[in-house]
Amino acid sequence: MIDKMADSGCTSVSLGIESGVQEILDRYKKKITLNHVEEAVKIMNDSSIFHGWYLIIGSGDEFDTPKYIEKNIDFMKKVKFDFLQISILTPFPGTEFYTKMVADNRLLHKNWNKYDCTHCVYQPLHMTPEQIEQYHIKAYRTLYLDRGLDIFKMAYKGFNSGFLSPTIILASGKHGFDFAFKKKKLFEVNH
Repeated sequence: MIDKMADSGCTSVSLGIESGVQEILDRYKKKITLNHVEEAVKIMNDSSIFHGWYLIIGSGDEFDTPKYIEKNIDFMKKVKFDFLQISILTPFPGTEFYTKMVADNRLLHKNWNKYDCTHCVYQPLHMTPEQIEQYHIKAYRTLYLDRGLDIFKMAYKGFNSGFLSPTIILASGKHGFDFAFKKKKLFEVNH
């Protein structure tokens, strides 16, 4: 199917796996395994199609622990993705997760400017919101900065596919620079 998509002119696809932890995938009822994800990435890497993946830090339940977040990051380190957007789980109004956080009195505030998938706006069960945010930074640093020069190949392929515009590439570079150099103290994750 991927070959037919490429032959028909498809240049990019987006895939939401949400987590590199099987227990969390099962909780989300994703009906996929981590082996499926690895197989899908391999198939996509063998094609000319640029592939963007979506990962969430935090789960809102008993899996909000350093152990499971590290497991999530470790899985994504071994997968050769083209592009990965990492978000912090955010309880948006109208979602089941928002309703649960309100009912459990775990919603920290309603400052909608912070509902941007880069701030933890709920109270995790076994961590602080700040720890979740620190892991978000650690995930980006680990999954992008550790790729070295491969990041330029990724940006070039993404640009050629139309998935990434020069504006997105520059904004992502600035975002990465800010994470890497301006917020160094946040890289130290306290357990």
